[in-house]
Amino acid sequence: LLFVDDFPMNNSMNTRFLLSTIKFPLIVFAAHVVLNLPGIDAYSLWPWFDIPMHFIGGVSIGQAGKAFFAGLQRRKLMDTLPWPLLLFVLFSVVGLAVATWELFEFGIGQFFHVDLQGNLFDTMMDIFFGLLGGFTAALFFVLFSSHRGDTKAQRS
Repeated sequence: LLFVDDFPMNNSMNTRFLLSTIKFPLIVFAAHVVLNLPGIDAYSLWPWFDIPMHFIGGVSIGQAGKAFFAGLQRRKLMDTLPWPLLLFVLFSVVGLAVATWELFEFGIGQFFHVDLQGNLFDTMMDIFFGLLGGFTAALFFVLFSSHRGDTKAQRS
């Protein structure tokens, strides 16, 4: 992550902070890899399985973004974001991750001459459900998590 070495923490703290932030997306990615292994190939058996995986991927990136901001706040490196800005930033982070993932799939498909994306409709659905998962996670965090100095009354 950007400027992680500039944080007022030692390297062990940086590593723990980074791993705790990206733990859920790594678990989702590992599940994706396992489900694609020969002999399992869940996406060929159940083509619809792609939809919940993109949704869960979006949720995991939204959670990672929230964990990152919460870690910065705990270390007093960032103030609490107003809820509309938090919602916008988390949604933007998820959008960047979703677009990057789809570009990665496209690049791998082109390089190895395999069809990872299906058709344009499939790609658009992947993007939609990834963004929906991220928006759902961000909305959940805004509505149900406590913000220091930001009460429910202030958020309404």
